[in-house]
Amino acid sequence: MVLHQEAVRQGYIISNEQAQEIITQMNEASDQANLADPTGQKIMAETNAIFKEYGFDSQDDYLSSQLPKPARAMAIQRMQNKFDEKSGRTIFRIK
Repeated sequence: MVLHQEAVRQGYIISNEQAQEIITQMNEASDQANLADPTGQKIMAETNAIFKEYGFDSQDDYLSSQLPKPARAMAIQRMQNKFDEKSGRTIFRIK
């Protein structure tokens, strides 16, 4: 929580809508890769069955219920990216 507060203080704010857009893009890329592979198709079907078992229509439905968490994590990641950039380290980037 302290890291998120510091990220917000420094202006690294991710809205739930921005987080949803990023998650949707990531899921679309993942789904395309999985649909091209029979093993991936099986894993997707099993995963979707688990989400339905727990009362969610889909993975997107589950992620929508969890949006504040990824939005906070993305704000922290952006702050970390700036720190890494200043220190010369670059590992992972969220634009």
